[in-house]
Amino acid sequence: MPTSRFAQRLFIAITLLFCVGLPANLSAHTTPKNLIAPSLVLKNTLQLSLSHAHPSQLVQQCINALFLSEIATLDTFFPSLKDDPHAMQFASPWVIPHRSPWPTNDAGIPLVTTEPTQALWHTITRRRDLRWVKQRYRTNLTTLQKLNPDIDLLSLSEGDEIKTWQRDNDTISYGRGTPNRGRLVDGEPLPTADKYVIMHQHRAFGTYYITSHLKELFDTYALAFPEAQPVVIGDLSHRTGRRIKPHLSHQSGRDVDITYPRHDEPKSFTKFHYIRRSNLDATRTLWLVKQMAQSGYVEKIFMDYWVQRKLYHEAQERGAPQEWLDAVFQYPKWGGQAFIERAKGHDDHMHIRYYCQHTDMHCKLSAP
Repeated sequence: MPTSRFAQRLFIAITLLFCVGLPANLSAHTTPKNLIAPSLVLKNTLQLSLSHAHPSQLVQQCINALFLSEIATLDTFFPSLKDDPHAMQFASPWVIPHRSPWPTNDAGIPLVTTEPTQALWHTITRRRDLRWVKQRYRTNLTTLQKLNPDIDLLSLSEGDEIKTWQRDNDTISYGRGTPNRGRLVDGEPLPTADKYVIMHQHRAFGTYYITSHLKELFDTYALAFPEAQPVVIGDLSHRTGRRIKPHLSHQSGRDVDITYPRHDEPKSFTKFHYIRRSNLDATRTLWLVKQMAQSGYVEKIFMDYWVQRKLYHEAQERGAPQEWLDAVFQYPKWGGQAFIERAKGHDDHMHIRYYCQHTDMHCKLSAP
């Protein structure tokens, strides 16, 4: 890869021209839906270049764009796709996990490319009444009344809808302290997306950059795997962080639990379900791991040892170099440092921990 600043800028320019130009040149083989791909890669490539990303990440975005274009005659250029329809998704470089600073503007405010949530609403039921809202969203009557000035909160009936949270554009969410002894300031709710279901909205708050990256990751996942079932997003943090039962961590807004992609549809999307080894979709799970590893924003993933073993062999079959396998998996060893670490109780979901960013305070890694 280029090392000098001039060479890297030249590489970025060539990558931009190639990624955006090639889908246009093949427009005879594309559909209107495929026009999403050039704009997606242009946006991501520009963001990466502005944040001084490693050039290999630009190559990743380029090949992603080629795949997402869903070129009708792609098997003409890549005959192996007839036997393995997902081969193109793993044709990009296997980037060793690393740390990248989140891009910011001149004022130090995180730059995000996804549309943030503007407000959260709750429909009153017999069990989930005003008292439930105050407890779960960790708020009080005075704050709720300011959010709902035209509603008498003391006279609510079943079916009434109230606002539980509203964006304040003058604040930026950040984590303070460690994941197992910390808090979240001005927590940001995870936006909705087509390829995930949020289990508990009141427990799905994180920092601004984490919620944005998760949304962007699964928007790309939706394009790469349009036929896939949504995954279940479990807990991030409470709006203010701190203790969130039954977890020891998830206190500072940079942890998230995600179900593993599976071959069959789960019984429901309201909780994590036991998954048989034959039901784990290793291809899609490995794709998510590869994206998170090359992003530079994810510090650790915690998962069960048998899941690591299956993903390890899947990566081997797809041509992952041994250097990448050693950096990502603890398997076949039982200890040592790796991007993915073994953690008891993670056989039905993975626990993802993001790196601290410059907006976070007193931040460091701790146990899952």
